[in-house]
Amino acid sequence: RPDPPKLPQLPPDRTASYLPAVAIEQPAPVYPLSARQRGVEGAVKVSAMIGTDGVPREIKVVSGDPVLSPAALEAISHWRYVPAVSRGAAVESQIVITVNFRRSQ
Repeated sequence: RPDPPKLPQLPPDRTASYLPAVAIEQPAPVYPLSARQRGVEGAVKVSAMIGTDGVPREIKVVSGDPVLSPAALEAISHWRYVPAVSRGAAVESQIVITVNFRRSQ
């Protein structure tokens, strides 16, 4: 019997895929008492660079109530991620995170 035909090998850059960063630890934000008492709710959008070690850096508010924003920044600074992977190696990645504040929290 003849050997089955060999499939062509794709170069590494064609077989690799990009896997985004995934949160593995997400301590909840502390809802600011002043915001809770005044009935302030809403979403805070935050931009962060997730390092190859899974630690968020360059954390900045994109939008959201200024009363809630510091709590969102503080919470995200304690979050941890499995870093993004490209071509089999951990890479930094820029993400936008939405932190929701509801008085029922």
